[in-house]
Amino acid sequence: MNYYKYYTEIEEAFVRRRGKHLILGTLDWDLMRSWEKKGVPLRIVLGGIDTVFDGLDKNPNSAKNVRSLSYCKGEIESQYEKWLANQVGKSESTRHQVEEASKEKDDEEKPTLFSNRVMEEHLENVIVGLEKSKAKSPGGLRQLLEETIETLKSNKVNCSDAEGLEGLLEVLEKRIDVALLETLDEKSLSNLTRKIEQDLVKAKMKINDDSYQKTLDLMINKSLREDFEIPRLSMFYL
Repeated sequence: MNYYKYYTEIEEAFVRRRGKHLILGTLDWDLMRSWEKKGVPLRIVLGGIDTVFDGLDKNPNSAKNVRSLSYCKGEIESQYEKWLANQVGKSESTRHQVEEASKEKDDEEKPTLFSNRVMEEHLENVIVGLEKSKAKSPGGLRQLLEETIETLKSNKVNCSDAEGLEGLLEVLEKRIDVALLETLDEKSLSNLTRKIEQDLVKAKMKINDDSYQKTLDLMINKSLREDFEIPRLSMFYL
């Protein structure tokens, strides 16, 4: 599993099992990061989410009330503790060899989408754009943009791995999306939503409710990005 895909796989699994579109908050991203740093395997996290929602499925309406990944925290960490206990006595060297072999296989299968130089130039442009956005952003968003800039400047960013870099950019992009929504109070968000809904009147008659909600969310995000002049991070905007 690609290092940076860890976050998006968890988010997609949680939203899919919840059965209703939801944007995860900053605390949820922090929780995922804590699991990644501890080395909680992705399959353990996904298994914990499934276990929780399998129980909730007995009462379908209860799943919709779950608005945070932290609801699954206890089950996930309990499964992780059991997994750790099962590792006692296993050869560290054997596990290391398996992990390295798996990593090498993944690396061989990764497609080269862009040249190293193109990706480096893209990151340089993104960083310049984020520096400009940071100057006009309020506290919480400004801090997140600073953290994003530092992450993109760090040694962890590997421009020889297009898939891994794109995964990282997706994670950072979604964190920015959450922070943008948090810049609005309830009244401001309501006003912006109403304004965009007026623009989507015709579209609402042609698409289902789920597609309409996703379109509305994207339009709100687009409007906020334009207000703060935040550049798109993904390489697919090249």
